[in-house]
Amino acid sequence: MNTTGFIEKRKREDTDFINEDDRDKIQNIGQHLSKNTSFLMNIPNEILNMILEKLNRKELINLSCINREHRGLLYYEIFKNIQFKWKDIKFFLENFKQLNNVESVLILCDLKNEKETNHGEWNVSFKKLFERCLNLNEMYIELITSGRCLKYKDDFDVELSNKIIKITLESQSHCNSGDVNDNAMFELTQLQRFHKIKELTLKRFSIAKDIYFYPKIKEDMSDFEKRRNDGKLIELKDINLVNCAWEYPINLKEVFSPDYPIPGLNSFNVNKQKNCKPKKLGLYYSGDYIKFTGCERFKSFINNEYNEKFLYEIEFFEELKELELVILNDKNRENEFTCYYPWIDMINLRREYYVEDLNSNKFIKKTILGNLEKLVLVGWRSSSIQDLDKCFKISKEKDEENYLQLRHMELYLMRNNNYQSSNIEIKDNELRRLSEYKERLQILFGNGCHVTVGYVDECIKDKRYEAMFGEQFVI
Repeated sequence: MNTTGFIEKRKREDTDFINEDDRDKIQNIGQHLSKNTSFLMNIPNEILNMILEKLNRKELINLSCINREHRGLLYYEIFKNIQFKWKDIKFFLENFKQLNNVESVLILCDLKNEKETNHGEWNVSFKKLFERCLNLNEMYIELITSGRCLKYKDDFDVELSNKIIKITLESQSHCNSGDVNDNAMFELTQLQRFHKIKELTLKRFSIAKDIYFYPKIKEDMSDFEKRRNDGKLIELKDINLVNCAWEYPINLKEVFSPDYPIPGLNSFNVNKQKNCKPKKLGLYYSGDYIKFTGCERFKSFINNEYNEKFLYEIEFFEELKELELVILNDKNRENEFTCYYPWIDMINLRREYYVEDLNSNKFIKKTILGNLEKLVLVGWRSSSIQDLDKCFKISKEKDEENYLQLRHMELYLMRNNNYQSSNIEIKDNELRRLSEYKERLQILFGNGCHVTVGYVDECIKDKRYEAMFGEQFVI
């Protein structure tokens, strides 16, 4: 189950699970099912799981109230995802009896009582949560401002927290300028006790590198292997940044793949530090945060030619296979659309770099675009079909093989280079434009690549990114 989407949906659901009308319906259904075996009890588990994925929490609880058999069937599904406020963590651990069922927790901010929430962020320990919820592997944590409070939750060590492989952090501090917000600062060292995270999602943070951090290793080096990975996520493979910004000269490599001072660097054969090499990277912007896409910092990320440090960052991008750049603005701003929807010809991932092939001892030419297997671009403007050649055309040399690995390409353009309501019917000339762009992309990437081209209002209309943006994205 996609638990991130599940959690986002659950946050908006009514907590009054069963009203009187539902209760009457359930009683009638229960009387019927007490005499007739429900099909849910007899279908294969694979089909049952597909059905349960379509149900929200309220529907699962209602269904479990039918009779004992249904309650037993759905017991695990209901209690594997739990939510509570910061102030309720202690109460939850002392009173909830099915802790072994819990796989993911959502810790909510109480914005009506920020003082109590702030006290919880800085004083509530996760130690007992990790000790008692043996199967916990995912956390969704809301924070009033920054994630600094997580850095000082050090009464547990990696033996307990290494079970967590997926974390989402969401700051409730809003930045109207859409740029860096010091009140919502995130540094990787805030997760220094979480070494095994494979998927990280950050929402509305200003991301930075902790320049003062170094691993606290004992003088006798007895804890060297454990502490050398503090402040790093060397197993991180999936990074999603939602309405996040960063300051010059910081770049994503320095944030997520930092190097720290290590004692005995030359004496202990550790001159090669382990670092994160993501396979999937997604950047998502909406509302005022779209302004960041007009900054030089963002441009230097999507255009390698602008990036002076590119050749020092290539290790971070070596294993990148999926890239998703989504810009969705839900409001029409007259005379301001230029800085809210970037031009697609800004993108240039074709800059060449060389890596050594250890088998042949030869240097091989590569590009970030050439390494990608999936590319998704949503909310970009284009003035002509020639923009596609500027962005994606890679010259192939005679001795090159597999110079392009792309197998999936999605492009969703702005209509008439500006926002238009999805209620306006797409005209014939707009459909022809989509066909021309799709045909050109197919030529550029070959028949082995599945190409989809559409308009951005399609993504707004079907709400496919609603779970990613959360409640802040309102159509």
